[in-house]
Amino acid sequence: MEDKVRKKYLKRKNKRPFCGKKNKKHLISILIASYLFSGTASACSAFIVPVHSSSASNSPIKNVIGVRTMDFEEGLSNPLVYGKVKDNNVSTVDTSYGKAATGAISNPAKWTNAYQFIGKGMTEGRAIEGINNAGVYVGGLYLPNITSYPRYNAELNKPALGVFDIVNYILGTSGSVQQALDNLSKVQVVLSTIRVSETGKYLNKVFPLHFFIADKTGHTAVIEFIAGRMSVSSQSTFVMTNSPDIRFQEQNYADLVEKSQFKASNKPVQIDGMYMNGSGYLGLPGDSTPPSRFERITTMLKAVPVAYKDNQANYVADMVRDGATLIPVGFNPSPTLWATKYNLATGSYDVTNYIELAAEGRFLVTPENVSFYHHSYNVNNIDVDIAKDPEAFTHAVLTASKYPLSEDSAAKILKDAKPTSGSTPYNYQFGISTRDPAQVKDAYVGL
Repeated sequence: MEDKVRKKYLKRKNKRPFCGKKNKKHLISILIASYLFSGTASACSAFIVPVHSSSASNSPIKNVIGVRTMDFEEGLSNPLVYGKVKDNNVSTVDTSYGKAATGAISNPAKWTNAYQFIGKGMTEGRAIEGINNAGVYVGGLYLPNITSYPRYNAELNKPALGVFDIVNYILGTSGSVQQALDNLSKVQVVLSTIRVSETGKYLNKVFPLHFFIADKTGHTAVIEFIAGRMSVSSQSTFVMTNSPDIRFQEQNYADLVEKSQFKASNKPVQIDGMYMNGSGYLGLPGDSTPPSRFERITTMLKAVPVAYKDNQANYVADMVRDGATLIPVGFNPSPTLWATKYNLATGSYDVTNYIELAAEGRFLVTPENVSFYHHSYNVNNIDVDIAKDPEAFTHAVLTASKYPLSEDSAAKILKDAKPTSGSTPYNYQFGISTRDPAQVKDAYVGL
């Protein structure tokens, strides 16, 4: 496999004078990673822009502006969800797990919200991402091929939290990233399922996810599930995409800077006797695979000046989102459907809906002059936002699962998981968005 990639690369290299020796090793690794992971990985991105107390890069972080994109192959509605203080929740973990071996789960995690939150939802009140009024963000993104969730272990004597309840649990209970990690240590996160609507029927599904957490002080953490164990990477990155895991992504970026032609510099270099603006970053990958998006976002964030005002960070967030994350129809099987931008100090939460997927497999572009295209909400004013459009919101109060499935069956579903159901024929044609629900494909889940 590597020989074929190498030959293809070298043949291409001979036609491109800017691909010198320093680029070769890294570009080969990118091609291999792209081949192995892009075929089964949906493309979502998340990143934050810190707002410092001064123009000095080592000054304290006083706020965070963040962005998340939803790139997927299926039509998604992702309704808005909200949680209120004093809401009582029970994890939706399947209580039949382990009956054949260690006994059914008799202690699903239970919690009462200490914070209110708003976000994008999946089904049954579960959030796929959101912010709370303490200045904490959590988002779940796809991580196929390598995700393996822990199974229930009665001997741990800890309440069981279904993996798809993580966002609700953290947003409802945690006022910082550190508190989120502390609260996760009090439960055992376990393999669970989610009810989804597919071809007119409701089915139990399992999706491979990892989670990005950030707070308004700039503290971040990535939660992944590898080989049946929860892995935590704390304060290591402001960026997360998809497969491979976060440690690979960070090392891959380090290799890019160390071994490629550019050294993260905006100073032009001479190429075939010419100087061109932007040539200092020549060789930065431009494809939409997860490793390339991670490298592009990280490089841009490192290149821009230190933001010490919210409007500066907003500018950076918009430019990086548009220049490094958004994916047009036809460029990737998973184009960008929607994106969110949030301010963890003020509580603003903005949603932009770019396209929808019609039942016939065509993409419907959302007109910019309709209210559905862009919405601005605030987690501190949930009641006001709900009063304006009550049908747009779902109250995210979790209850015990009513449709249990055996642990072995759930594990098999995860093993066989694909980015989508794979049933939609795509012809990459545009349609006209009418916002008529009858013309929009049933949504089942957003990742």
